[in-house]
Amino acid sequence: MQQNWTGERLEAAITGDVLTEHLHRYAIALAFARGKKVLDLACGEGYGSCLLATIATSVHGIDIDEPCIQQAAKKYTLPNLVFSCNPADRLPLPDASVDLITCFETLEHLDDHLSLLQECKRVLAKDGLLIISTPEKKNYSDDRQYRNPFHKKELYETGFRDLMTRFFRNNSFYYQQTLAGSLLTPADSPGCEVVEFYSGDRNQINKSASGKPMYLLAFCSDSDLPAVPCSVFRATHTAGELAAAETERLKKTLTYRLGHLLLFPFKTIRNRMR
Repeated sequence: MQQNWTGERLEAAITGDVLTEHLHRYAIALAFARGKKVLDLACGEGYGSCLLATIATSVHGIDIDEPCIQQAAKKYTLPNLVFSCNPADRLPLPDASVDLITCFETLEHLDDHLSLLQECKRVLAKDGLLIISTPEKKNYSDDRQYRNPFHKKELYETGFRDLMTRFFRNNSFYYQQTLAGSLLTPADSPGCEVVEFYSGDRNQINKSASGKPMYLLAFCSDSDLPAVPCSVFRATHTAGELAAAETERLKKTLTYRLGHLLLFPFKTIRNRMR
């Protein structure tokens, strides 16, 4: 799939901040998946569904992309894991048939948010839990003057809160941002009281705000909500290690080697003139 990757969804070949953010969300979901019937909505490449299936009673991964689903079904073959190709607003599941729904970075790809939430509400058990995330439009798009070509309708924090509270009686909201890893903090207690943030340089260090959250995450249910603490997903490699690896990768490309060959005589002359 790597050679056909468009940038629309996370696939196995993609690393860095995007991978860390997604893994953190699934790490949180795993805490509530044991012994549950799980729907991984817009499952993409399927790695998250497979992670959930290691402890869940059953996992159904659904995505609208047929080649993606076919690849997932071939790659991840656990007895309690199935994949199917369906749109998010027409789920092939009975009413009240799942205990947990994970829906990460999906809302923004749809124009019709209400239909998606209506389907989630329909298939979720009365005491079930929806864990859903989406980019925060101001920080993700407006402030960076960035437009993701695959996003149809992004939400500001107020819109996201209004949408969730429209469908579920109980909701808790969290901010997610990437450090040298991924940080998740309660939205209604920014920074989490047990965490302090600092910034600065060799000349001065000051206590700082927690930063602008790039993503919003919500836990939604008509039953009691679980207690979800602040959490950090630690990156496997430091930013320096990732940058060094990327430099080495670039040095092996034909473009770099050709450029190095063409510039070599000029570098030699420059060095001799020093």
